[in-house]
Amino acid sequence: MQPPKDVSNEQPPMVEVSPTPQVVGTVMQTPMIQGSQMPGQVIMIQQPSSSSKVIGILLMIMSGFSLIGIPLGLLPQADPMTGETIELPFMVIVVNSISGLVAAIGFGLGGYWMTSYQRRGVQLALITIAAGFCFTLLSTVLGGDGGLGSFVGDGAAFAIIAGFGAVCNGACALIVAIPLMSVILAWMIPVCSSELMTLRLSGFGMGQLVTGQAATYVEELYVETPNRYDIMCITQDVQSVITKSGITDGLVLVNPMHITASCYVNDLEGGLHHDIMKWLEKLAPFYGVDGKSGEEYRHHRTGEDNGDAHLKRQLMGQQVTMPVRDGRLHLGTWEQIHYAEFDGQRRKRILVKVVGVICE
Repeated sequence: MQPPKDVSNEQPPMVEVSPTPQVVGTVMQTPMIQGSQMPGQVIMIQQPSSSSKVIGILLMIMSGFSLIGIPLGLLPQADPMTGETIELPFMVIVVNSISGLVAAIGFGLGGYWMTSYQRRGVQLALITIAAGFCFTLLSTVLGGDGGLGSFVGDGAAFAIIAGFGAVCNGACALIVAIPLMSVILAWMIPVCSSELMTLRLSGFGMGQLVTGQAATYVEELYVETPNRYDIMCITQDVQSVITKSGITDGLVLVNPMHITASCYVNDLEGGLHHDIMKWLEKLAPFYGVDGKSGEEYRHHRTGEDNGDAHLKRQLMGQQVTMPVRDGRLHLGTWEQIHYAEFDGQRRKRILVKVVGVICE
């Protein structure tokens, strides 16, 4: 038995994809379903909660009323008891105008973000409500009590306005925070039914949930390495399969269909390839764990000579699953998908399966 050629310093070849007739790719689409009764191969896509969109629309309507209220606040007010015209102090007019502008911007932008299921929309709306309450208190202190102070006294007027404002703003804050409450409730209550699971999924949908037609796409890549040991980058080949699938968000599985090869994710760097092969040879040497003078692998008693290849694959792992976002591999800064061959010089297959949704 001759040892394989040392390829640790050689440039690994690129993967060769088989001609079109040998590449098998099929798209299988299944309609989205609701509930917990799911057939074996169906992907459940949870529709986002409508509460965020409805509240967002209401906030944008409030934004419009706030803009309208700015010029109306400049008009003289009438005392509710005597009917006499009340001249508002200049600072009250300024504070009310700023409050209306802040409310218009905060509710408008927050509402828009909430209709897009973005968590920051809820946060901005809550901040705007709190700011509006503070502006109301400041306006009251400056004399903008609408004539209520002349009837019940300044102190009582401030207390009434502060209390009424706290109740109204608190109620508004609770309504705005409904999309966030589902997140808290979902983690406080153990998931023991499909209804609670739906609550948990919809709660985390703010800015993260992607919906569309569920689909899977399968394709096989064929490769034959010139050396017994080889490492090659197949990132672009996997990306090509994702592009052909049309799937925009989901996961891609890359699996070598052989027990003497591995797929893994790491840096694309020749020195690292050398280090990996040297490390594997130290842990699972070609001749056997005791070296050339020791006992061979018992696997060789079957007539095979690739016992080390099986062990090297065991160390490197079988397959990789990577996220797909916007139709592209969602990789880290230096992440690349590699195919490691430990018993090459013959034709082998790499399965690439994309699972996810096709967004309209």
